[in-house]
Amino acid sequence: MEEDTAKSIIESEGYQVSNINYIPEGNSHFCFDIVLNDGTPVVARFEKTSRISDIDDKKRDFHYNGLLSLERERNLCEIVKNEARLPAPKVYEIHHTEKGSFMLVEKLSGIHWKDFLEESNYNLDLYLQSLKYLGSDMAQVQQVNFESYGDIMGRNEIQPNKINNFADRLKAITDLKLQRAEGSGVLNEQQFSEVKKYFDDDLNYLENKLKSSGEKPVLVLTDIHPMNFFVDDEGKPSGYFDLEFCQAGVPALEFYTIKFGLFNYFDRETFQKAETAFFEGFENNGGQYERDSSVNLALERTLSIGHLLAAVTSYHGAVDGLRDTWSDQFKDIMFDAIQRKDVNYVAIADVLRSKTKQPKQPTYNRNV
Repeated sequence: MEEDTAKSIIESEGYQVSNINYIPEGNSHFCFDIVLNDGTPVVARFEKTSRISDIDDKKRDFHYNGLLSLERERNLCEIVKNEARLPAPKVYEIHHTEKGSFMLVEKLSGIHWKDFLEESNYNLDLYLQSLKYLGSDMAQVQQVNFESYGDIMGRNEIQPNKINNFADRLKAITDLKLQRAEGSGVLNEQQFSEVKKYFDDDLNYLENKLKSSGEKPVLVLTDIHPMNFFVDDEGKPSGYFDLEFCQAGVPALEFYTIKFGLFNYFDRETFQKAETAFFEGFENNGGQYERDSSVNLALERTLSIGHLLAAVTSYHGAVDGLRDTWSDQFKDIMFDAIQRKDVNYVAIADVLRSKTKQPKQPTYNRNV
């Protein structure tokens, strides 16, 4: 969407825009940094109608198959802001027009975590400090409970409802990814059988182990990656703004994504330091998680391999000079993880370095 088009739609709803700039981020939205005529800074988030499910022609997220809407996103912002007590944007208004649906939200302070690292010259101390802050925040997030597992549509609405064993929820998510992979033809018959057997075995194990766990579903943001939250000059999170995938889930659902995108930002040695710093902040703020539990490790591994399968499918057939080999590279990492029952998270980041240009090692020089 062009800036002039967005400005015209916004002004058709009665606003006066003095300045507008496109924000190049987000798979589900066109985002614009706006200053209204009265000087108020806001962000406009337009729905992307191209994000339509291949399952039923509805707007759904790719990982959990949850229905996406601006109303759901508003509800999630309110839960994160009011119940988890974290800096999420206030939603001022939602508008549905013939030319597009959008919402105006509070403009949060800070810069993307990725930019913070770059501006600090990838300083190790600041990197670890920021993860310690993040761990503390995630402890607050997991203090928010729900009655069943699933997509959070609103405070008292979980879809699908009455799922009391997370293994059942995980099976539905995994079946969706298997269905998409099979339909894409990205795996041959033998490869597909190997992947399916892995999931069948692990899900049977988890179903029995989780049946009598007694744990309550907790709030999980699920989409923490380097461009999905803001931090201040010291690396403390100052804004969580892309919350449309939030789940009522298990803590492992949060932690595997953070391993997938943050702990692995540099090399294997730094990964261990990152994990230690994060969980120090998490535990200091009352968070509880058995990192060495066989069940939690199996959950993280199964979720990660499912995420890899989604990436293999998503990048299949990509031809843009950058992502042409990503599907095959992620496929190699996935089968390695299946065979070793251990995910090489740093190898995942190594694939992405061709795009992100992030270095392999941190530094000890601060630029902020």
